Amino acid sequence: MAEPGRLEDLAASVVTQVEVWILEGLAHDVALALAQNALPLTEGAPAVGGVQRRAHARVLIALLLLVNDPAAGDLATALMEVLREETRQERVLAS
Repeated sequence: MAEPGRLEDLAASVVTQVEVWILEGLAHDVALALAQNALPLTEGAPAVGGVQRRAHARVLIALLLLVNDPAAGDLATALMEVLREETRQERVLAS
């Protein structure tokens, strides 16, 4: 079972890491795209529906895979695991 708030925690980690990556020379358009897709998933952001939430997370994963940094790969992997677990839970509830 996915931990409550895990997606929100990962999204907040992405926002924090983007600041570091900008200082290390990450292109501003990539940084902006990362932040724009992470912020709606953070705690305190206006609630988004399940489909929109998963869409933001999937785009965030794809963008993280563009960043040449091990931390980005770790965040992308963790996000994939959370999405996989949430999908599994939804299937169990639907059956």
